Amino acid sequence: HVWMDQFYYDHLHQRVGEGGSRGGAEFDYRMSSIREYYFDQIGRTVEKYDVDGVELDMTRNCMFFPRGTDASGHTEECAPIMTEFMRRVRELLDDWGKKRKRRLVLSVAVPYSLHRCRLEGLDIPVWARLNYIDLLCMSSPFIADFDRDIGDTKLKVPGVQVYGGCDRNFAFEFGGGRVVPMQAYRAMAMNYLRQGGDGTYLYNVMSWTMNLDRPMPEALKRDGGQGETNGAPLDYDRNLMKEAGSLETLEHLDKLYLVSHGAESPDRPYGSLPVKVPAGGEVTLRLSVGDDVAAAEKAGKLKRILLQTISSDCTDYNNYTVKLNGIDLSRQYAFMPYATKPDSPLLFPEPARKGVLPATEQVRRHPVRSIDLHAGVNYITIKSYRNPMTVTDVELAIMYKS
Repeated sequence: HVWMDQFYYDHLHQRVGEGGSRGGAEFDYRMSSIREYYFDQIGRTVEKYDVDGVELDMTRNCMFFPRGTDASGHTEECAPIMTEFMRRVRELLDDWGKKRKRRLVLSVAVPYSLHRCRLEGLDIPVWARLNYIDLLCMSSPFIADFDRDIGDTKLKVPGVQVYGGCDRNFAFEFGGGRVVPMQAYRAMAMNYLRQGGDGTYLYNVMSWTMNLDRPMPEALKRDGGQGETNGAPLDYDRNLMKEAGSLETLEHLDKLYLVSHGAESPDRPYGSLPVKVPAGGEVTLRLSVGDDVAAAEKAGKLKRILLQTISSDCTDYNNYTVKLNGIDLSRQYAFMPYATKPDSPLLFPEPARKGVLPATEQVRRHPVRSIDLHAGVNYITIKSYRNPMTVTDVELAIMYKS
């Protein structure tokens, strides 16, 4: 392949798995030849270009050592190997920094949480304590979510800038795939910045650098977001770059918060979607929110808050109820309408998106009072009265006055 040099084909036997799948084609960093190859790539780049630093992207497939049940598959035990590699890279950058009279930055983009990184052989707190890294990007491969614990991470990597980020997809379901809308990018950025993040990291968000000369469709200009188009693989809202960098620019802009999709993992101790609710039972999900809606209402900027759930196998509103931080939205809001069937399952327009949307009969939408939602961790409980059911999506829209 034109993107692959001969080294890859000469070292097929030094991959972590067999076959050509993305989950097994990565190189095994236990092999000194692999580490020397990448170290040489970094060194030649720094020598050739007057760079400010180097970023190591560790998020793509998140595999550096073999996974398995035998002794060779204990990836966390391989952490010292990668730590030694990071030491060499840091020394390389320091040597060039002395010649150029400035510190060259070493940035790493890592998958998921510090705990998940450790399981993959990446000991981030040790790298920070040894002063190897300057900037840490907490991202996630393929799927966007709000589950990065930036506050806890900053406590464990003192002196390192921490950025929260995500990839461009929300789910590969929801009617055939769903890319991240503009309002959800804002929500993700607001959530991580409110936790104390130093900035926002937009992984795989790069279309504006390639499509600036192509007129953007009117729907995208009006509603933001992104979608599949004929002119480019993805057309992102170009206002996003001037919004996602600070709390001040994000304040009082519409947001869309979502409970994450994906399998249960150490990064999602409070559950993810889809989830099965047993007959007569309940499940509780966690949602981190960055907006201070009480302050926004006091300032006269808040328009409305809406919480909706989507079930793939339940259209009976009387079968279940939804609680927000212990408040039953169908029982305590006597002054507001009962849950309504919306005209569309989308809380905000998502121009040019593809796929068939869920039926509106599967969507349950509630108004929310500002006093029942707070900045930080919120808990959403779904209780089934009679029949078991499956919840595929939980979404919260915060809408502001223009």
